[in-house]
Amino acid sequence: SAAPMAAPPATGPGRGRGKTARLYTVLISGDSGTDLYGFESREERDLFNLLRSVSGVGPKVSLKILGLPSGQAAEAIVNEDHRVLMRVDGVGKKIAQRLVLELREKMGKTSLENYARKAASKETGNGEMEAAIQGLQSLGYGAGEALSMLRRLDPEKIKGLTADRIIRECLRRTRE
Repeated sequence: SAAPMAAPPATGPGRGRGKTARLYTVLISGDSGTDLYGFESREERDLFNLLRSVSGVGPKVSLKILGLPSGQAAEAIVNEDHRVLMRVDGVGKKIAQRLVLELREKMGKTSLENYARKAASKETGNGEMEAAIQGLQSLGYGAGEALSMLRRLDPEKIKGLTADRIIRECLRRTRE
C-alpha cells in the first residue's frame, strides 16, 4: 500500500497522475509519527532541509515557503526581502528575519542565486531564462534584481526568444 507523502504545490497531488516520477525524499520521525516529504529536485529537497534548520520553522511551514512561485523564497533571502517571506502563512516578521539571516550564512549568496535561477527557468520551461539572468548579471545587475526584471515581462511574449532578446526586452522595460 502507498504511504501518504507531503510535497510542495509544484510537485504535489495531481501532477503527472499515473506516471512514473523520480522524487527526492525526506523522512522525518517524531513524537507524532513518521512523515514522508517528496521533491522534484535535490536543490528543492536541500532547501527544505535548510528551511527546517531555522528555529521556529517546521516541515509544514517549509513546504509553504517552497510553494512560493519560481524561486521567490531564495530570491527573497538573497535580497533580504522579509515581506515576501511574511506572505507565507505561519511566517511572521521575526521568523522571516531569522530565515534571511541564518540561510544567507548557511547557504551563501551564490547557492541561493543558483537555486532561484534554476527555479525561474524551470517554471517558464525556457532555458534561455537562465542565460538571460547570467547576461543581466554580467551587466552588473544582481541575481535578485535580474529575476525581478524577468518577472515583469509577459511570459507569452518572451516564449521562444533568445537570451539576448530577453535581455534587450528587460533593459527596454527599465527605461520606460
